[in-house]
Amino acid sequence: MKHRFSSLLAALLCLTLLGGMLAVPVQAASALPESITYGPVATAQEAAQLICDAAQDVMDTLTLPPATLFSLRGLIISLDKLVSFFVRALLTAIETLLPPARSREDLASYTSEHFLPGYQTFVTAAAAGARWKLGYDSRSIMPADFGEKAYRMGGYDFNKFATETVHSQGGDGGAEDYLKVRTVVLDDGSGRGAVAFAALDVIGLSNADVRAIRAKLQDLTDNGSLAAINVSSTHTHSAIDSQGLWGNDLLTMLGTNVGAGYLPSLIKPIQGIDQTFLQTMVDQTAASIREAFRLREAGELLYSRKAAPQYFSDKIDPFIAVDDVYRLRFVPDQTGAKETVIASFGAHPERVGMITGDNPGNVVSADFVPYMEKVVKEQGAPQGTNFLYLQGPIGTRISADVGPACDGMPYNRLEGTQRFGQEMGYFLLGMGKTEAQCAALYADQYAADLARVEETGSNPENYSLWYKGWDDAPVTEQSVDPYLNIALAEVLAEVKNPILKAAGKMWLANNKMVVDHKTGKTYTLTEVGYLELGGQVKVLLQPGETSPELIVGGPNLSSSGSVSGKAFPYAPLRETVDQDLIVFDLMNDSIGYIIPDNDSTTLLLRYVDGKFTDTGSLGGNLNDSLLLTFSNKIASTMISAFLDLVQSVKK
Repeated sequence: MKHRFSSLLAALLCLTLLGGMLAVPVQAASALPESITYGPVATAQEAAQLICDAAQDVMDTLTLPPATLFSLRGLIISLDKLVSFFVRALLTAIETLLPPARSREDLASYTSEHFLPGYQTFVTAAAAGARWKLGYDSRSIMPADFGEKAYRMGGYDFNKFATETVHSQGGDGGAEDYLKVRTVVLDDGSGRGAVAFAALDVIGLSNADVRAIRAKLQDLTDNGSLAAINVSSTHTHSAIDSQGLWGNDLLTMLGTNVGAGYLPSLIKPIQGIDQTFLQTMVDQTAASIREAFRLREAGELLYSRKAAPQYFSDKIDPFIAVDDVYRLRFVPDQTGAKETVIASFGAHPERVGMITGDNPGNVVSADFVPYMEKVVKEQGAPQGTNFLYLQGPIGTRISADVGPACDGMPYNRLEGTQRFGQEMGYFLLGMGKTEAQCAALYADQYAADLARVEETGSNPENYSLWYKGWDDAPVTEQSVDPYLNIALAEVLAEVKNPILKAAGKMWLANNKMVVDHKTGKTYTLTEVGYLELGGQVKVLLQPGETSPELIVGGPNLSSSGSVSGKAFPYAPLRETVDQDLIVFDLMNDSIGYIIPDNDSTTLLLRYVDGKFTDTGSLGGNLNDSLLLTFSNKIASTMISAFLDLVQSVKK
């Protein structure tokens, strides 16, 4: 009732503020192409939306409890709303001065292509005699001319170029530290089609790029061989720019693309992403999925999980992380065939790309991922082990904590990253083993560690074995029932971030955007998915970087603990969907941070319980006013779409 009253007041205030504006004639655009939003109309629509949003913010603030409203916290909440309005107004004014949105389709005429909804019906038990089938493939996605041509990196600095990989420099110890795509195709033999999962060592991929990959596999989707194709990124911050957001002589590009917007017949726009790299990613990923589909073989799928809080750190208040490591292990029926390990946990692979005193930050690397892979491949099953890493819920600043892996020994930034990956590889292999078995597995590396401790003069007391106390929380592998369910839904998510709207206009990014010309609202087309592996594993397939509190809960979901003084409208998903729900992030898109609506802020300050806490830094927990999220309503949009999807398949 309170929310409805607030919305009604906001609507009345919005109409009052707009009265004078709507009385002013606006230049007709009926003679212009309907697929283009032109200046005067667009400006009026943007202004109207801005005023309506501001009115809603005012009403939300006025309906706070008096004890909150008339306090220092209430003042800070009001100030944050005011700053947000002015920042967004300034950026919106700049965005509307840009040329018409020729790169956007009209929502009314949009036709979906290469979207795969998954299965129409879910099953609840395996068929008699059913066996899992799994196929695996991995291959390089490095452009053929890399080294001869410098490629811009994505993740940190603008216009930072690289001509070498850690592998080409010989600094990876044979871990093949360059950019790859790794693919698994799963099939339960039910005849409903197989399901592909591919992960690329890049910062992110747009949904448009994912659909380009699917287009190359249309023969397999049209005949029902593949029911779903899911493509994700590991989110390494030291890869070639796969999104087009990190430079390319920005001033030249903007100048050219502004001209192309006004004079499309005379000026060709400059694409943000390097087209050679984009085509390489699309071609190699499609080829990898096709090969993995061909190589399917029968076997057993096993599932395990283990908490590992010591390896993950959240740098943003409130400090919440999903600290479990998940492992799926496929054991083929055929003697001597390679096993496959699928690993998932939430941590930004962000170390190698950062420029520091001991790290140049200008060498292409897949960060910690290939070092996990090397250990799993070499120390796993005697016949060899394939490896796939799928990113978990990483929020805005959840990082790999290398401290426990480095054990107080002097490692530079790259070496610490390698050490973290190696230790996580052993951790994965130890799941399902006893402490004594872990000790035997690690014996050679332990001897090498002790030698390095002595060689470097490090304090032996700082050294800790990752498997110490392993039997205190034993891990039991479960056999996964051989049936598979998957459903996906297209989602229209409103884009309120003026910078991302401008990026779409200027061909800086590949994210698909459409415009509703009736309202002037801009939307991005994305996807959300729900996966079940037997009765044991349930997964949210999320297209962005999910704040863990949306999954496991946290104080900032409540009115008393949030920046806004309001509660988030949905309960944590582990309370409403499944208590062990897993999240695969950056799946089928890269839509940025998915932060609770009620906890987005421009001031970067949270004032709760009489004290200030930092909610981020530039590019951290910002919403409307900066780069890294589409809207301050993106969390409720995606959670609502996911819950609707789950409900639809449970009927």
